[in-house]
Amino acid sequence: MTEESSGSTIRQAHGSPCILSLSKDGFPLTTCGNDRNMKRPKIILIAVILSLLFSCVYIFTNRMPEAFIFGSEIMDFFYGIALSTIAASIFYLFQVFIPEKRKQKILKENFKLNYTQFKGDCISIFLSALGDSYNSQLPKELLNLEEFKKYFKENFKGGQNRWAGVGNGLNDRLLKDLLAQLEILSQEIDFFLNNVSLHDEEVFAFLKRLKIAAYSLKNTSLDYDEIKTLLQFLWELFAGWSFISGYRKNDIFEEMLDKV
Repeated sequence: MTEESSGSTIRQAHGSPCILSLSKDGFPLTTCGNDRNMKRPKIILIAVILSLLFSCVYIFTNRMPEAFIFGSEIMDFFYGIALSTIAASIFYLFQVFIPEKRKQKILKENFKLNYTQFKGDCISIFLSALGDSYNSQLPKELLNLEEFKKYFKENFKGGQNRWAGVGNGLNDRLLKDLLAQLEILSQEIDFFLNNVSLHDEEVFAFLKRLKIAAYSLKNTSLDYDEIKTLLQFLWELFAGWSFISGYRKNDIFEEMLDKV
């Protein structure tokens, strides 16, 4: 049975189109809540450029005869405003913009590390569900999309592949641990979105879709259909499967964060 087949079972749980799709066709793009923060640097830059241009004009024309009454006083007034704008912009650059950029870089790197930790913990749960012992380095190796796909598509037991074995091997404890990881991921996304100004609407929309998908799975039980939906979502996230475009070569999460 192929990945595109819609009649898949837990034994081929990665096969059907994922309801909780991470592709932009799965959910509508959402307008970024911090648009105001995105526009502020552009407005300041425009104000600084205009102030510099006016200051240059003033310096070269202030000794010329007045073209109209009170012209000198008006020019002096706007020159003072221009100087104040430039001074305020320099203050903003060193006291707000640069520290904020540094903060966002730290948050971005921390978010990446936490996501990698999330994937590693989930992979350990998958391997535990298979019931076999494994090398301690294996979860790290399976962080790679291609290695994950290759490993879990291999034959396991009774004609099923390893990913099907994960679905059939999940018990109450392992499912609880897996849902806890999804809850942590959801909280990490919330924290990131609330503390980082995103300039790319596609990144914002992707993270919102990921949070919605993770949140919607929090009450998953061992019911057949619910486990099937959970595994569809996880296969898309860990193996890079997309019902729209097939398998991705790169982790979509990392691609999106590289745009931040």
